[in-house]
Amino acid sequence: MTGRVTVSLNGSNSSKRDTILANQRIVFDKISSRISKVDYPDAATFMNKRLGLYEYKGAEIQEVSRDLENQYNIKIKLDKQLSEAIFYGNLNMSAPLDETLNKLSTVVEAKWRKEGGHYVILK
Repeated sequence: MTGRVTVSLNGSNSSKRDTILANQRIVFDKISSRISKVDYPDAATFMNKRLGLYEYKGAEIQEVSRDLENQYNIKIKLDKQLSEAIFYGNLNMSAPLDETLNKLSTVVEAKWRKEGGHYVILK
């Protein structure tokens, strides 16, 4: 996200080297054994997700629930009435699960409850 990194690929017959700057990344092609530099404008978003900070700009509720399932290792069932729900906001997936579910539910005007081994989000 800041600074500069030099990457080198040392092969049996040659060596390849390239330098990337902020918002760039190196892609390695195994078949051709080549590296290439590409722009990566979502670098900050990617790094934030690694820290548990998710930003949604009009995401479908199904996408948000999949992220919750992956981050908290839970199962979520969505009410069919929420199939059109869109979420705008930030969720800190490092926070306790109930806090995250409360925030999501408030924004999409829903409620949640735990049923057995999974969570249900209801309209």
